[in-house]
Amino acid sequence: YKNLEGRNKLIEKLTQEYITASASKATIILGNHGSGKSHVVFEVINRIHSKNRHNNKLQVYIAEGDKLSLYENSSKSSVDNIETTISLPIRWGIGVDIATAVSTKKNDSQFNQISNLLKKRFSSDLLICLPDYSKLDNKVKYLVELLMKNITTLESTFKHHLYFLISNVDDSCIKDFLVCSTIEKNILEDYDENDILQYLTEKHKIIVRKNDIEEKIKQIKKICASNLKLVDFLYIDLVEQNVDFFRALDSVVTYRLGELKKNGLTRNVNEYDMEDIILSSSISLKSFGSQEIASITHKETNTVRESLYLAQKQALLKKNSLNFYSFACDEIRKILKKELNDKNKERYLDYYNYYSNKEQD
Repeated sequence: YKNLEGRNKLIEKLTQEYITASASKATIILGNHGSGKSHVVFEVINRIHSKNRHNNKLQVYIAEGDKLSLYENSSKSSVDNIETTISLPIRWGIGVDIATAVSTKKNDSQFNQISNLLKKRFSSDLLICLPDYSKLDNKVKYLVELLMKNITTLESTFKHHLYFLISNVDDSCIKDFLVCSTIEKNILEDYDENDILQYLTEKHKIIVRKNDIEEKIKQIKKICASNLKLVDFLYIDLVEQNVDFFRALDSVVTYRLGELKKNGLTRNVNEYDMEDIILSSSISLKSFGSQEIASITHKETNTVRESLYLAQKQALLKKNSLNFYSFACDEIRKILKKELNDKNKERYLDYYNYYSNKEQD
């Protein structure tokens, strides 16, 4: 599925299939970080909830910590309410390992245990939503495994359908759902430059001409790798900064990522780390004072000052053997040189005007 329009078509398709009980047993949404997987999952849930509000033909449960919680759009379900959660630890004792809890129930079959767990909840079709599957709690994964092993018998006994909606960055999760009679795989392609512009203008109501910001959008895509969550950090800069700023930002981010790898980082940088790197690098390129940032973030000035010093040290400066500092990337030096020339130009004009007037006197 390409572009923002493609995501919307997928959302409409899945919503209709769940409402009409024609969906695949397991629907898996794959894509890179920031490609809209979670957006698709939660938008489908919200539309189902809106259309299903009165007839209650489909109940939606979503992974939350070590349990599956009944999704409520209007208010959060109580974690202590047994009727709105599916959680083996709560059912068989908090702190009990769920694998042990199942295997030690010798008087009941595994199916009867799962059946008893679901009997107050399987009064309609069930949709189990598992966003970011690889990062789910192992207890939830084990509960899903038990449901998978018994899915055919459960559906036959309760006369209702059991569906799974999963999102993940790769297809390693598919093996856990092979027992399902039908599996649908949807791949979300990375957003392109037009998607980034459309997203920013629609979400933040920015009115701009495409020609004026085309180069900026190219740089933003390069920095954020089409991740709209990261793009969101830069929407103010899109309006306020010129393209040189984004070129400098790209150099700073690249420099910092290179430093991380040089210092031994072997894994890919996760989304949250990239958010920190992009945001702190962006701030580092602007004029500000620690007092100003402290007032905005409601943090202690000393804390802000130390954080900014660290960001500056990591992202912008390098030190030679004589303990002199210089800026790390050419773009920053060019910007500073231009600013210095502009300031000197103003000073020279002031001098010229001053002495011209004196001479006339």
